[in-house]
Amino acid sequence: MDGYTYEFGPFRLESWPPLRLLRDGLPVPLTPKALETLLVLVRNDGRLVMKRELMDAIWPGIHVEEVGLARNISVLRKAFGGGDDERFIETIPRQGYRFVAGVTTVRRSIHPEPEPGPSAIAVLPLKQMGPERGESYLGLGIADALIARLSSLRQLVVRPTNAVRLYGSQRQDPIVAGRALRVDWVLDGCLQPTDDRVRVTVQLVRIHDGATLWAEKYDEPLTDIFTLEDSISERVAEVVAVRLTAEQRSQLGKRDTGSTEAHHLYLKGRYYWNKRTEEGLRRAIECFNAAIAADPNHAQAYAGVADVYTLLGAFTPGAFHPRDVWPRARAAALLALEIDDQLAEAHTSLAFIKFRFDWDWEGAEREFARAIELNPHYATARQWYAYFLSTRCRHEAALREIRCAQRLDPLSLPIATGVGRFLYFARRHEEAVLECRKAIEMDNTFAGAHLDLGIIYVELRRYVEAISELRRAVDLFGASHVPLALLGHAYAVSGRLDRAREVLNELRRLATRVYVAPSDWAVFHLGMGDTAQALACLEKAYEERDSFMVLLKVEPLLAPLYAEPRFQDLLQRMDQSRSE
Repeated sequence: MDGYTYEFGPFRLESWPPLRLLRDGLPVPLTPKALETLLVLVRNDGRLVMKRELMDAIWPGIHVEEVGLARNISVLRKAFGGGDDERFIETIPRQGYRFVAGVTTVRRSIHPEPEPGPSAIAVLPLKQMGPERGESYLGLGIADALIARLSSLRQLVVRPTNAVRLYGSQRQDPIVAGRALRVDWVLDGCLQPTDDRVRVTVQLVRIHDGATLWAEKYDEPLTDIFTLEDSISERVAEVVAVRLTAEQRSQLGKRDTGSTEAHHLYLKGRYYWNKRTEEGLRRAIECFNAAIAADPNHAQAYAGVADVYTLLGAFTPGAFHPRDVWPRARAAALLALEIDDQLAEAHTSLAFIKFRFDWDWEGAEREFARAIELNPHYATARQWYAYFLSTRCRHEAALREIRCAQRLDPLSLPIATGVGRFLYFARRHEEAVLECRKAIEMDNTFAGAHLDLGIIYVELRRYVEAISELRRAVDLFGASHVPLALLGHAYAVSGRLDRAREVLNELRRLATRVYVAPSDWAVFHLGMGDTAQALACLEKAYEERDSFMVLLKVEPLLAPLYAEPRFQDLLQRMDQSRSE
């Protein structure tokens, strides 16, 4: 959707989510496909839109009969007040349709994009001085807490924790880090914990000239870490000339818990969560649950639990049955929001759960909109919303959102790879290749970029390169079913059936130890040309709520199935599905 209002006669078409038509201010009941048909015609007001162009826009990559398009036109004409009335939509026999009502276009921004350039700051992990006591979670934990507080200020764009965690080295030059992170200011510092106190030194550095704008030393009891975080965040806001309203000052000093023990456990949980490894996620959930035990009203700890299960369900290359993780994620997100409905992170997690597991498209969009309203600078909300938009065939809107996420978190490898993935879903394969290569240039060990590049090469029939990239992804992911299934697919479609069968045997051995998703078997069998078996696996994926199913409309690998009635039936059920 593009954020425009289109007005004609007594009607107004609002193109932002949810797409809707109003007559004299009252909603007109229409099916989603009828609304999409109208939007294409209205955008091309006065121009003949050929039938094939219309059908490609409304059902991208899917073979449908013209009767479906004719049905949408008929529904629209009835909504406009007559069965064969051509006052709004003119039929050009054997060619297409033209919108002839005369349209007035009005721009409206529903999700205003932030302008990060002039007001961007990075809070680097505090460097621990002296002997370390166990794992040095406190430096990153305090930075994470400061990032969360400063993110409540809409005048500032704050780089997320995952972007800055690599800059905690003792030898890290804050100016170099700031330039890499593309910010105006860097908050840098060090800490030295003793038995019951923590000594902290911080400085705020302006990047363009290296000037230290403010520096301070603190010596606080470990039991009063809140005061430390309050003082630093308020001073930073003052120095960078953010004029705080009473509400913003309240948000800046907001404490999610009064328990020091719960706060420390939460900081430790975020430390492990930011490692983004399976072991790190398991330890994170132990810490978050311990924080909840210390304070059952700790909303951020519940949000942390939701974040862990969301990553386990969607992004971890391990093997987790969807029903083992997604319901737990939803329960935790709902508990977080029951305590504090202002948490953008919890709304984002709930949106992603509704999208990837519940298949509740309207509910997901509402939650994404709420998260972005609460924090327009939250890169993860933009990134995951882009994923949602892309799978709903709203490709231009998806690319706008992922580019916005990239401006907010320019060093994020998942976001950089997401740009390529969404271009691939939009069938812009050559552009997608370039974006994946950019991600690999940022870090050649990032498995996701090699995986996506390999898939794109399969579609381009550049099989030698595809197999090379997918083998690299297998090496980097380790024993993971997703890259293995895709490697088997690539071997099969390139004619190397013996190697494909070797991969099949490896997948079978893996399946004796871990859960292998039905969609992975479907991808493999599709490469082997076994359409019936691929469809049977997708049917099982539907029953098990395999999150791959959200890709049915846009994944190019599935193109050989588009004409199959069973596949079309799956598509229809996905559109109508809601979690029980």
